[in-house]
Amino acid sequence: MTDVIESFFSAFLPTAYDRQPFTAKSAPVLLLPPLLLLIACYIRLRHPTLPLYWRAAFAIVGVPVILRSCLSHYVDSSLPYKTLNFSSEMFCFGLGVGAYVWVMLFLELCLMGKEGDYNVNGAEEYKLNHSKSETASLIGDGYTLQRPRCFPGTNVPLVWDILASLRGLGYGRGIVPESSPYKAGYDALEKSQLLAKEPADKANKIKWDACKKTARIFVVCYLMLDLIESFYRQPEILTDACKHGPCSIDDAKHGRLGSAGPMVLTALLGTYVICVMQTVSSLVYLCALLPTKPSEIPITISRYEPLPFAHPHLSDSLRAMWGVHWHAFFRRFFLIFGYYPAKNLAGKLGLPRKVGTTLGIMATFLISGFMHEMCLEAILPRFKEWDLDGAKLGRVRTPERGFGAQNFQSTRFFLLQGIGIIFEDIFTNFIEPQIAALLVDVPKVGKARLINGAPRKIFGWIWCMTVMLYTGHMLLDVWLRHGIASAAVTFQVTRPLTQIIIDHLPSIT
Repeated sequence: MTDVIESFFSAFLPTAYDRQPFTAKSAPVLLLPPLLLLIACYIRLRHPTLPLYWRAAFAIVGVPVILRSCLSHYVDSSLPYKTLNFSSEMFCFGLGVGAYVWVMLFLELCLMGKEGDYNVNGAEEYKLNHSKSETASLIGDGYTLQRPRCFPGTNVPLVWDILASLRGLGYGRGIVPESSPYKAGYDALEKSQLLAKEPADKANKIKWDACKKTARIFVVCYLMLDLIESFYRQPEILTDACKHGPCSIDDAKHGRLGSAGPMVLTALLGTYVICVMQTVSSLVYLCALLPTKPSEIPITISRYEPLPFAHPHLSDSLRAMWGVHWHAFFRRFFLIFGYYPAKNLAGKLGLPRKVGTTLGIMATFLISGFMHEMCLEAILPRFKEWDLDGAKLGRVRTPERGFGAQNFQSTRFFLLQGIGIIFEDIFTNFIEPQIAALLVDVPKVGKARLINGAPRKIFGWIWCMTVMLYTGHMLLDVWLRHGIASAAVTFQVTRPLTQIIIDHLPSIT
């Protein structure tokens, strides 16, 4: 299996020892992917009738170029991997995510996207409420209301905005921000125009309320992030080896927590990932809010809310965890390239609808697993710095490192999440009603349930957190083996507090 993977990837990727250190001269190589995406987006918007064979030819040329551009460089001795810091970590991690996302977006623009997907939401409603002269000044010469020159209410060209908005907020192809008070697109623009006619105090209050809420989220998440990092980087919890190179999550057994160490570390690192993304997202959102004119605040709110995570620690099912509470940055790609094709294929084969849904769920998590494998591939060159595995590093990858590491352990984690969701559906829709019908009175409306209300949520939460802990162990283990815990993100201002906590922890053997 490894040889097949190696042969396939060798056509696109250099070996670990052939990858070049990133310098200023490397910048043009890294600019190729966004340039290709701009061209693809321009063609999609301005020449929608271009024949499919031309778009397919462009995709065949573009995909290898994007992959090779993203995964042919790494950070060298200026940010050495022997003393990893957050900048070098995020650089390589970002190249891995970029390789995946840019390829998916490029294929979508060239082949998979539908015309209505790139229209700005709310154009028809806005047209009914405004004169032709008002809309003409907004659109620009040669453009349409559905596809104006710039995104409504901003100076950001539509071509660039489509590429920059991973969640696609404001477009027919994006997610619906149900928790946001404004819908991105013309709805937010119209609300902004109405707000400009209101007293200035009202707009100022909306702006500063949003700023205070976002600043509070940033501070809380950063302090939580700092606390977690200060805790797990203590030698009593995680061995010193993990701070300077790859290790295993089982190394936490050698700390003061003993056999409970790996589970505690899994919970800490899972929360750590959430805090990192929420901290960065809230900071970006706050930086966008502060310079915004008060009357234009609905536009900014509609573009950045909701923040990525919505209390994932309160999830009472795996479906709620991944479908509601987890971030939706890549959900659109997972649906376009995983869920919908698998479900449609099942329908064409005449399979039952529920089978199609099941296949779609598994395909979604398979695509998600491949994205994380791509990130492991991007941080592979660090092992040249550590001189691990000797001559094996001359190969494209090894069974332990890079894409497919540890027998696709990252992908297996995500497939297990899909299996868990399918089990939940089977239990809730088939097994539980049958058992409940034997034990309790069957309700006149709805399906029979063994328990309802708060007890159901409590048992659901226990189930969800237990699955996440036991399966998360395998995901975090493969990332620790790639040295992910080596990079320090925070200033660890809470280290004295964590030291006090650790000093009072009982030693577990």
